[in-house]
Amino acid sequence: MMARKVLIIDDDPSLTVLLKNRLRQKHYDVVVGHGPAEGFKQAVAAKPDVIILDVMMPEVSGVDLMPILKKQDGFKNVPVIILSGKDSMRDHFSPQDIFCFVQKGSDFSALMNKVEEAIALKAEEDQDKKTGAEPERIQYRENKEGQILIAAVDEYLTVKLKEFIESKKLYVYAAIDEEDIFESLHQARPGLVLLQYWEDLERLDAKKVFQEINQKFKGIPVMIFCPFSLEIDASQDFPREMLMVYKESPDLIQQLNTVIESKGL
Repeated sequence: MMARKVLIIDDDPSLTVLLKNRLRQKHYDVVVGHGPAEGFKQAVAAKPDVIILDVMMPEVSGVDLMPILKKQDGFKNVPVIILSGKDSMRDHFSPQDIFCFVQKGSDFSALMNKVEEAIALKAEEDQDKKTGAEPERIQYRENKEGQILIAAVDEYLTVKLKEFIESKKLYVYAAIDEEDIFESLHQARPGLVLLQYWEDLERLDAKKVFQEINQKFKGIPVMIFCPFSLEIDASQDFPREMLMVYKESPDLIQQLNTVIESKGL
């Protein structure tokens, strides 16, 4: 499956570098348009799944660029996330034309979560087009029980798990390190955390992360997934009922499906 493509249109090079790096950590294909003219060219050439659009830019503002983009073939249903340092700029956009508004200076995790939500929406609409079904906007549940956080360093497994969870019409977001995990938990309290048991504790210490989740976010269910080769080690740190031990990804997905159904997500 090809990585979903995100286009950043912003004239601030330092910000675009930060955004590009964070998005690539989430396994997205990232394209950057440094300013409105280059942004428009990249949009037409790259055909992105999601656009992050700055407002205050020289020559042509995001307010003026927005309707130009929407008039292009295939762009009517592309989710656009407006990024601005001024909260008052949200009044210049119709809610029907944009996916959401994010204020600059807010937590990066908030923007990353909105990108993942927009990607899920676009994937659903693309699937509807393939099957000939009427496009239907995804309505994620307001309660957080329908959200799942994947805390893992294995990129392949993360992609496989996300694909399966999204197929269940659940909202899923991913974190790749401890800082990212707790930023995500502060932004949205999920109904389930899937935490990978990893042998390299410098990259991800599952026992330490679980203990901190228990202390700071009591009540959030956590399931540990680990390969068969690490089962003995994992069973020394966690009760057996918390473990999802697998040999291959289909084994893990089958166990995850049972967990989702048992928790009523």
